[in-house]
Amino acid sequence: MDLDPRTSALVAIDLQNGVVGRDTRPRPASEVLASARPLAARFRAAAG
Repeated sequence: MDLDPRTSALVAIDLQNGVVGRDTRPRPASEVLASARPLAARFRAAAG
């Protein structure tokens, strides 16, 4: 999939320390963060 960084946004909701420290379902917070970090890095890099 190709996303245009000029018209695309990554929305990461409730990834603060207090939220990710809880027992999360259906996926553990560590898995959610492991997926969100590289996505955020790619969006930042594309934005320049």
